[in-house]
Amino acid sequence: MMRPKTTSVKKKQMPVATLNSITPVTEDCPVEVFRWGGFQDHHVADVPHAHAFDEILIFNKGGGKHLIDGTWHKVKDSSVHFIRVGVEHLLMRSEEADGGTVLFLRDYLSYEPQLPFKHLFFFETQAVLNLSGIAFNELWLIYEQMWNEAQKKHHFYRKQVILSWLNAFLVKVAEQYHEAFPDALSDRAALHPMAQAFQNLVEAHFQSQKSVEFYARQLFVTPKYLHEISRKHLGKCPQDLIADHTISMAVSRLQTGADSVKKIASELGFSDPAYFSRFLKKHTGKSPIEWQASRQG
Repeated sequence: MMRPKTTSVKKKQMPVATLNSITPVTEDCPVEVFRWGGFQDHHVADVPHAHAFDEILIFNKGGGKHLIDGTWHKVKDSSVHFIRVGVEHLLMRSEEADGGTVLFLRDYLSYEPQLPFKHLFFFETQAVLNLSGIAFNELWLIYEQMWNEAQKKHHFYRKQVILSWLNAFLVKVAEQYHEAFPDALSDRAALHPMAQAFQNLVEAHFQSQKSVEFYARQLFVTPKYLHEISRKHLGKCPQDLIADHTISMAVSRLQTGADSVKKIASELGFSDPAYFSRFLKKHTGKSPIEWQASRQG
């Protein structure tokens, strides 16, 4: 199989990114692990593409280059590359590159809100982490445990065991990332861990979950305590934070899309389009029809 050429290409000259049709992770199996090397790969792409899941590539041996969100990175030995949901990337690795890939749906990670990898901050701030041999070997051993478990296709506890190893892997990445980039967390450190965890949950679930009780249960706190944390550290009550996300997406969809008000309302968790209209009118002063009309104008 011929692999893509590795000539340098400017972002504006590249083909339009497409959503990769390969979806190896599902709700039934929210994490998959692949091992590759030489010409062996779990998939080969020749244009930039995006995924509906998070992806980690771990390189035992480097070779080639990797486009992540418009920036080319040299693929080095003992490195880890992070591609979050929706970010376009294109791996153009050489034959000698050796490593593996972990694909996962982050909603299934069983973490505590206070732990640093709760935010998966390394996905947001630094796409590539180059490590020393000793630090990398710690990650590689955990990766191999995940990969070995992934081969047990019919093992009853396969999913739970792989998720446990993935949690351990991310905790170790968080530790090593912090050592490599000690100032990268300065902005996030100022925010209360529970407040940050609540923000992350709202971003992930606001379309389907509108009740404060849901988020309180996910964080193992009472609604009253969540209200206090939100007001103190985010400057608004939990219900307003949820509403803000809903309004932002609603207005964006109404102004830029061609979908009906009924469809947009349904996708934002409103079973009654009339209630959706009243909600938007109350918070923005405009009805959905008025927002659509402003787009056309």
